[in-house]
Amino acid sequence: MFVDNDVLVTPGWLEALVACADETGAWLVGPTSCIGEPTATLVHMAGGQAKIAVKDGRRVLVDEHGFENRRLDAVRSQMHRKPTGLIEFHTALVRREVFDRLGPLDEALRSTREHIDLSLAVQQAGGEIWFEPASVVTYVPPPPFRWFDVPYFLVRWSEAWNTASLQHFRKKWELGDDDPALLVQNEWLRRHRHIILAPLTSLVSRLFGEAWGERLLRRVLAPAEVLVNRLAVSGRKR
Repeated sequence: MFVDNDVLVTPGWLEALVACADETGAWLVGPTSCIGEPTATLVHMAGGQAKIAVKDGRRVLVDEHGFENRRLDAVRSQMHRKPTGLIEFHTALVRREVFDRLGPLDEALRSTREHIDLSLAVQQAGGEIWFEPASVVTYVPPPPFRWFDVPYFLVRWSEAWNTASLQHFRKKWELGDDDPALLVQNEWLRRHRHIILAPLTSLVSRLFGEAWGERLLRRVLAPAEVLVNRLAVSGRKR
């Protein structure tokens, strides 16, 4: 089992994943993953797609989350155990033999695309990935932060690690430098790291209005953080 340390589970979550693996022979099994609080409310992903497609003669990555940003109570009746193309490591059951067949996880993927890399490799090797809706978990991302988490957070989602991970993934799966899915991911990674700036932008928004807070983030804080992050983390080892 892979379970991130910001995940909250519901009763029976593990038994449902194991039952799915036993009954289907799946190599990977993923649950219904929700996001934020209140828990088990907003779907982050419920199965999905990860594949390499050919578009206009070029290889491109397809990365899609099932039922993303839908309310769980509104779509639960539409969810059924089924083969899927993608898991994420928020919570994932992986058959041990997968690593015997494919080798360990790729450590060159420092901060991103590791779940897609494994999902693609399993499909390439002829294994099956299943979605099990009876297992429901929720991951609760920051903020807030504990002060001692901040230094690692800034490295974990750093410009250096993100760039190295995406470049390695592109080369490994023979994708172009302008692959649309990876460009979108690069922007998401930067925005995700910038949630560390939320307390300051919130303060400015309360004092001077939301427009000023957004302007401060976009024009001053975010560009400055990117520059400092590149200087501080460049070349740092895991």
